[in-house]
Amino acid sequence: MKYDIHSMKINLKGHARKRFDERFPDMSYKSMIHHFKTGKLVKRPKKTGDIGRIVKRIGRASIGFKFVVQNQEIWIITIE
Repeated sequence: MKYDIHSMKINLKGHARKRFDERFPDMSYKSMIHHFKTGKLVKRPKKTGDIGRIVKRIGRASIGFKFVVQNQEIWIITIE
């Protein structure tokens, strides 16, 4: 099953929000969503409930997202 991450609603689980605030205190949520949408899809979820992974390089650093797709919505479960 193919998912178009650019047209789906993106939500953050509580754990992801906490990790984002800890690891990237100066980044806005709008920037984080931009990095999610423009990052490289490393692992595509094959079906609803499978975990996917996106990585985005930001200068020398990188930001990683693990997410699941449920009910045609993206839920970011953790940010590395």
